[in-house]
Amino acid sequence: MALTFDDGPSEWTEAIVEELQRHGARATFFVLGCQVEGREGVLRRAVTAGCELALHGYSHRRLTRLSDDEIREEMGRTSALIEAATGQKPRLWRAPHFDVDERVRAVCAALGLTEVWLTADTEDYVRDADTVAARAVAGLRSGAIILMHDGRSPLDTPDDSQATRSPTVAAVPRILSEGLRRGLRIDTVGALVEGRRERTDSVIGFPSHSVAARGQRLITRLSRRFLTGFRTVTGVA
Repeated sequence: MALTFDDGPSEWTEAIVEELQRHGARATFFVLGCQVEGREGVLRRAVTAGCELALHGYSHRRLTRLSDDEIREEMGRTSALIEAATGQKPRLWRAPHFDVDERVRAVCAALGLTEVWLTADTEDYVRDADTVAARAVAGLRSGAIILMHDGRSPLDTPDDSQATRSPTVAAVPRILSEGLRRGLRIDTVGALVEGRRERTDSVIGFPSHSVAARGQRLITRLSRRFLTGFRTVTGVA
């Protein structure tokens, strides 16, 4: 199975890497290019620990709203930063917000990249450590791809996610301990794919119910904002 972390590197990434090493585990980090400057050493530490670096774009903008050239820039720029810092050339990618369509997939496929989804979402960006650990443990199984976050997108607002990833850091050792107790090997997505008899070259993993729930929560937040504005303008209580 694989643990995956989005939106780093950040001030929380090294603590996660330390826990992975302590438990003899590895993970895949989906890197935001805009987070790399000044944290190249964090990426090198992750690679030294046997972890895999993958692409999450440069700015965390929604790829479906960008042109083909802008998508190539998002991925190519981030890939170059990772390779310059670590010597590791990414071959996997995950779309910010999982906002992807066939055009975006075609552009990334032409870059030789394989798309990664998930099998379980911890929703660690809005949850406490106990809930994060419980959601991850509920998704533990052979072949699982668990989604977590080691960083916070600079585009996030307080409505999008909490300001810290400390709950994630606190949950990681619990998840690792339980996974190992169950006899699971906790490795990178790349190793997970290589271990399959039939290799998947297009998309790894699949949308979970939690991803659909994200969309519903977004609609709810927008509705609340609209109603608040409506009440302010009209004076309706």
